[in-house]
Amino acid sequence: LQKHYESSIVDAKSMLAVSNIENEVCSLRDIVFAKYSNSGNWANEGYGSSKSAIVHQTHASRSSVAKSIARGKLLNKYESLSEALRDNFLTSDHIDIFSRIKDSKYNEFLERDIDLLTENAIKFDVARFTHVVNYWKNIIDDQLDETPDDYKHFENRRLFLNELQDGSYLLHGVLDKATAMVFKKALEDIANKLWRKDSIEQRKT
Repeated sequence: LQKHYESSIVDAKSMLAVSNIENEVCSLRDIVFAKYSNSGNWANEGYGSSKSAIVHQTHASRSSVAKSIARGKLLNKYESLSEALRDNFLTSDHIDIFSRIKDSKYNEFLERDIDLLTENAIKFDVARFTHVVNYWKNIIDDQLDETPDDYKHFENRRLFLNELQDGSYLLHGVLDKATAMVFKKALEDIANKLWRKDSIEQRKT
């Protein structure tokens, strides 16, 4: 590690080596944090929660500690996931995606499909693996007869356009991802058409 720090030449191989070291250290931290959280030792040490204890001892933020504990619990529970991370086939960011489906209602299905999901995580980068997990989650929600998150977001969409006293308009609202992408593209197309029209008129004058 020190040789990479002191080297004046940094190439892709060096970056990968340092990234792999970070993966190993971070996964070890996550596993230790989770084991400490489950041990109850934090109560014997006078803390109200494991998260409070870790924040006090490490000075890390509560959000980062919470994520670390969640990742550690997954790594402690699923050997295939832990092994893939140790072998640097995955990153901590991949494990964060798994954390989105750690709700107890998914336990039975996650136990069944963890190896399959891990194989997909190895194949895809984080952005694409997010879609894989969302797809898996929607299938399970359907089996549980629950409304998928994507449809909830679609149902909760709203958009308001209000004219202000000076004649300008205020646009505000909340859109699901698919609708937002279409809306954003439409606005960009309109803006481009107006820009081209203005440019042509300016060239004529």
